[in-house]
Amino acid sequence: MTTESSQGEHPATPTLDKIMAVQEDSQVIQGFIEWVFAEKIFFAKYPLLREMYPDEGKYDESDDTSVIAYPVTINLDNLLHQYFGVDPVEEGKERTAILEYVQEHTLNPSEPSENEEEPG
Repeated sequence: MTTESSQGEHPATPTLDKIMAVQEDSQVIQGFIEWVFAEKIFFAKYPLLREMYPDEGKYDESDDTSVIAYPVTINLDNLLHQYFGVDPVEEGKERTAILEYVQEHTLNPSEPSENEEEPG
């Protein structure tokens, strides 16, 4: 499914191909994160000081994080897409292209095929 759809060939799907390539690793990570959630462990983020106090002056890039972390809500699918570098918009476009391809190339059951004879 990686050739361009110019002469009735399958649409190109580099993003979906990437998803398939990392599927096993993704499932392992997903299982771990679901276990973390079940254990009531949360993810936290350290905000950048320059974002918290923009008028305080310049901060050294090496020491720009706050000492206070705050819990963050994450969407597991978004997190995995981000980790594996998968663009969800491109994924959606490729899924739509495949669906359109299948719809265009699937014989309508109410129409006879070229090889079938019409009942007479």
